Amino acid sequence: MSRRQRYGLGRIFRHRRHGVPYGNYVVEFFVRGVQHRENSGTRDAQAALRILKARLGELAAGRPPAPHARQVTVERLFDDLDARYTFEERPTRKNLPGHRAAWRSALGAGCLAADVSTATLERAVDSWRGRVAAATINRRLEALRRAYRLGARVTPPTVLHVPAFPPKLREDNVREGFFSDATVVALLDHIRTGDPVLADFLEWFSWLGMRPGAIRDLEWPAVDRETSALRLVRGQRANKGKPRWVPLTGPLAAIIERAWARRVAYAQETGRLVPWIFWRRYAGQPHPGLVAGDPVRIVDYRKAWRSACQAVGCIGAIPYDLRRTAVRNLKRQGTDDSTCMAITGHKTRSMLERYHIVDDAAVAAALERTFVGRGPSEAADLRRILPGPGRQQRAGGGRKSASKRQS
Repeated sequence: MSRRQRYGLGRIFRHRRHGVPYGNYVVEFFVRGVQHRENSGTRDAQAALRILKARLGELAAGRPPAPHARQVTVERLFDDLDARYTFEERPTRKNLPGHRAAWRSALGAGCLAADVSTATLERAVDSWRGRVAAATINRRLEALRRAYRLGARVTPPTVLHVPAFPPKLREDNVREGFFSDATVVALLDHIRTGDPVLADFLEWFSWLGMRPGAIRDLEWPAVDRETSALRLVRGQRANKGKPRWVPLTGPLAAIIERAWARRVAYAQETGRLVPWIFWRRYAGQPHPGLVAGDPVRIVDYRKAWRSACQAVGCIGAIPYDLRRTAVRNLKRQGTDDSTCMAITGHKTRSMLERYHIVDDAAVAAALERTFVGRGPSEAADLRRILPGPGRQQRAGGGRKSASKRQS
């Protein structure tokens, strides 16, 4: 072993100028023969010695020391988180700039990660409360927590500790809107008179409950017209990267046939094959790369939706109410949770339950089914187990107590 690899355990020292020491103590130690120096931030020799012992303890425990962790800023943590999200190709990366700007404003541009405490986080939450939605505040806390945990997990770590975060705020923004079957039919009929493609788009949405973005991105390679099935693989909006299979029967088969007929007619007219299932001709203002008649995917349909809702009488409804309607209809038919998640694309059962809206009529019907067949004798049996004075005596009947049996 060379001298460089077996060189001592380390030391503390102060720089000298003309033989006079100045500045803070410098902590020097070696990691696999490589010299590391850290500014202790103090002129107390004992405090600097404790830092040296802490670094040596980390080495003995097999944890690489992080001499520069105390100089890491919150901005650096968000940079590392952005790089990780880019590597993992996470779609939530688009929300990071907003979260970063919010924490920069609350903590300061050059705030050190080691200076953030629970009290600091609570003050930031209090300053946002009332001006920012509770869900937005929770997402900001979650982004900062992930940045800290990533910094503590990498090698070498960029943060020495993760502060205790305040509890999440209660979110009361859960929507519970849904449509009855008659309302869905009326909406689709009104939209179909002006835009048949959009009507097929929304009908597909109402049956399967797929996200509008996933429906917008559906392409013909995912459709097997011979077996009448839709197969989504990784890269085609498949849930968690797992393949999905949906049989195309009934109304879904009719939608696919109408979409195929539109594709064939456009190909015969222009000689171009449209890759998307749901598309329409561009009829807006001149745009770079687009001319009138070009095929475009269905992205914005707010005006047509508001007009249909006003005509039907459900003002204020949103398209995502169709997703809740699809889940509700599936559950009403007795579909189990796993099958519902496979059809709608929900990732967790908690999200599925959030979309499963039970109306008053369903509750009343369930109670009515429970009451059917209950006669007076059964009602009397139920009263025997109700709480109240003398319940044990009524339930016990003529049974003797233990003391009486012994006598």
